[in-house]
Amino acid sequence: MSRHACELLLLTGWLLMRPPFVRTKQGQYDPYADQLPLSRWEQAGSFAVEEDCERTRRAQREKADRELDAAANDHTRDQATGLSAYDAKLAEYYRALFARCLATDYVRQPR
Repeated sequence: MSRHACELLLLTGWLLMRPPFVRTKQGQYDPYADQLPLSRWEQAGSFAVEEDCERTRRAQREKADRELDAAANDHTRDQATGLSAYDAKLAEYYRALFARCLATDYVRQPR
């Protein structure tokens, strides 16, 4: 493998990105936050290989799905967001549902 190919390999990675937590005017989580520019999204992890990123993304989505099911009848308020426990879990579910693994841009090293 050439030196340039090795440098490129070392500088390439994967980021797990999630849409931000955005409230509507009614105070609920905005399920359309995934349509915001990626510059507003949050980094939820970084990985050397795409498979690790995708595995983590799937695991987070499955966890959010289980927690949403468990909170179906929970009407207590979430301290961090002020939403009902169910609505807070729904927001997390949407964020996990729309999470994406994206390749990082690499920076070329001067020769």
